Amino acid sequence: MNLGFISSIIRNGLHSFKFVRTCMGILSDTSWAKLNHHQTPTNTPNTIYHEAAADNNNAWFMDLFVRKSNERAITFYKSMGYSVFRVVKDYYGDHATDATKYSEDAFDMRKSMKRDVKHEHVRDAGEDHEVDPEDVW
Repeated sequence: MNLGFISSIIRNGLHSFKFVRTCMGILSDTSWAKLNHHQTPTNTPNTIYHEAAADNNNAWFMDLFVRKSNERAITFYKSMGYSVFRVVKDYYGDHATDATKYSEDAFDMRKSMKRDVKHEHVRDAGEDHEVDPEDVW
């Protein structure tokens, strides 16, 4: 990311950031939720709403981040077709189940959208692929 891109986001607001990410074929649950939380129907799970938005914006895939300790959420998202793409080390600044730990890793879970017909943007054994938080954009 260059300085001009960052200053453009600052000048034009987060909507330009969503536009750029969408043009690149990426729409993350986090970025969409920050931009459109007020438009999300309260009776519809966010992921279903966001997946429809991702397909409408011709995105390649949908990403979401889940604490490694949140087995219930991981099971739920896997049942919806998501898989672990990678592990983001120390993604969370606290630990949900162990107060003696200062951070917790996250699973970056990913699902191919309609545009990714060949599933080129997902991987097997994502649990074995670790990255640092600064490597995730």
